[in-house]
Amino acid sequence: MEDKAHINNLFKKYLDGSVSEAELDELLRYFHLTDHSEVLHELILQELDQEPDADATVVAAMGDQIAKKLFQQTKPSNNFQFKRWLAYAAAALLFGAIGFGTYRYLNTEGTTSSPQVVHENIIQPGGNRATITLDNGQVVVLREDQEGIVNKGDALFYADGSPVEGLGGVQQVRLTTPRAGQYTVTLHDGTKVWLNAASELIYPLHFDSRERHVQVDGEAYFEVAHNPLQPFVVKTQKQQIRVLGTRFNVHAYTDEAMQHTTLEQGAVEIQSPNNPTSLRLKPGQQAFTTGTEALALRTVDPQEYISWKDGIIMLNSYDLPEILRQLERWYDVEFSDLPAGITSDRVFGMIQRDVPLNDVLQTLKDNYNTIQFKINGRRIMVSKR
Repeated sequence: MEDKAHINNLFKKYLDGSVSEAELDELLRYFHLTDHSEVLHELILQELDQEPDADATVVAAMGDQIAKKLFQQTKPSNNFQFKRWLAYAAAALLFGAIGFGTYRYLNTEGTTSSPQVVHENIIQPGGNRATITLDNGQVVVLREDQEGIVNKGDALFYADGSPVEGLGGVQQVRLTTPRAGQYTVTLHDGTKVWLNAASELIYPLHFDSRERHVQVDGEAYFEVAHNPLQPFVVKTQKQQIRVLGTRFNVHAYTDEAMQHTTLEQGAVEIQSPNNPTSLRLKPGQQAFTTGTEALALRTVDPQEYISWKDGIIMLNSYDLPEILRQLERWYDVEFSDLPAGITSDRVFGMIQRDVPLNDVLQTLKDNYNTIQFKINGRRIMVSKR
């Protein structure tokens, strides 16, 4: 019989990415597999889920190590290993309310380890959807098979190099994503912007003045091209952000009382329209507006606020109403009001944005054991159980 402590250690090393080739071969033999595939990943998680309580510390320690690795990762990256690690971590972990709690598995194929609820109405996640509104009010629908557009000269092109048709002599671009939509745009100065669901970015085709001005309603992540001679200014309803070259996230939905800007790299200066006092942010800091629209400052983990652009919904430090608002925008649904008596403890973990809403609701139901969901079209009824 295999040494369980040794096998559990191999499980941990596999899930945190430190397993060697020899150890991987040992795992394959343990499960009677001939090659490395997602099946191995599922079998490991299933076996851990069946472990007796005496081994719970092994699972918890593994989860803590993976979570620590994620939350220390603050630099956005196109690196394949980081994206692959995110996929594994998002598939493997959803921590229960307050601490480790219940260990659940949400896999990358969009099914849960315990599919207890079956719905005829499968609500799919959002995708690449956006429109451009011209000065005369005409609306141009952008292609969904493209992830974004690029400014080149006096024209706009898709990421694959094909031109965006029907724009005419547009000088100011109003790029809008609907609910369940996202899109990227590269401005003519090289600045790249990721636009989240139900958001809008207004910008000129050319920056001709002494400053580069854009306007945001909703949520956007910026990688600003450095130009000390032409500062970049982002305006929202409650904030004005001034930068030279940096990476930061702006969360400025008008239907939310709090708006915030989170700095990942570089430096920004933020000012409230109704207050001449400005704040200068360092990486890892967030400026947010209170109910009086006064600016306040706090230290945060930027990954919690920028992971949406990498296809992850971070739940860390969000209470249930905040989580449901994120789901409303990404899946284009409406949740009913929370009934009295439902706990609003915070959940720690993450969910991939490319899974059906039904699986997300099942996972939330498993972690918040006081709630249940009923899908009626695009209306989600929340009740107490």
